Amino acid sequence: LTLRGRVVRTGGDPEFRHIDGMAKKYMNRDSDPYRRPNEVRVLFWVEPEWAFLFPTDFGVPHPGNLDRR
Repeated sequence: LTLRGRVVRTGGDPEFRHIDGMAKKYMNRDSDPYRRPNEVRVLFWVEPEWAFLFPTDFGVPHPGNLDRR
């Protein structure tokens, strides 16, 4: 997925809540196992103006296409 657009908001995540939530969701771990000392995380909210989704011909079904699951 490629997105282009305008950043409408930025924010920090000093308690690492966002990345820890992603680690729980996708890796079933309570915290990000790849966190480094002194790491600072920044979140960007983007208002999309252009998007491109790569073709799904790589053998991986597109999540929105129920026929290919």
